[in-house]
Amino acid sequence: MRWNCLYFQRGKANLNHGIALRKIENDLGNAIRMALECVGVLEHLRVATRLALKPNFTYAYYKPGVSTSPQVIRETVKILREYTRHIAIECRVVGAMAEGFNST
Repeated sequence: MRWNCLYFQRGKANLNHGIALRKIENDLGNAIRMALECVGVLEHLRVATRLALKPNFTYAYYKPGVSTSPQVIRETVKILREYTRHIAIECRVVGAMAEGFNST
């Protein structure tokens, strides 16, 4: 069984947020869309909306169960681009994180 968890925070001053946990059956895109709808992201998007996505990049490479899956990032961007083209992805890995925590 695979699960997808999305967290959303609107703006610096507005600390309203939501968390959606969705079971992923056959359609990853549908699970992500449902999670975005559940936390209210999609209803706030306009053509001029600027978004920043912060996937979990604990390692400099994809590590299942630790890093955000490239498939999840790809599907999320695909859905969000239906609403706005202004999407930035924070993908910086610095310091000890570049090698991963407690790596040998």
